[in-house]
Amino acid sequence: MADYPDFDEALRRFHKFVAMQGAPESIVFVSPQQVLLSGGRLRVWLPDVAASLRQARKVYQQALNRRHGVLIAGLCHLDCQLCSYVYGPNCEEEAVALMYPDGLKLSLRSPLPEGDPIKKRWQWRLLRALERQRPDLMFK
Repeated sequence: MADYPDFDEALRRFHKFVAMQGAPESIVFVSPQQVLLSGGRLRVWLPDVAASLRQARKVYQQALNRRHGVLIAGLCHLDCQLCSYVYGPNCEEEAVALMYPDGLKLSLRSPLPEGDPIKKRWQWRLLRALERQRPDLMFK
């Protein structure tokens, strides 16, 4: 039987999982559009926490509807926050290639890299204009 808990239960499991790993327990969800890889460092435009949680819930539900597995993962830490994301494969072939189980997968990079928060909109726009390398593959 596949393990597809609702989002709230999945988030509780993820909190417990990251606590056992010693990672920050304060979680903010980011999307690939909010992260850049620049000079070997992850640069993060911090989203509104409530909006990011709503978006993560939406992505999670879409993954549940497809039933090819769903991942909640920690990408990097910023001070006392864990930047995390939700991803669900689009097809069975992708799920097999990424070794997703039929259900919930929890993951945390090891070692957990430190990200650089970008707090000023003009800095973010400049970085995005200069940096074309997006870490989209890190979000799978």
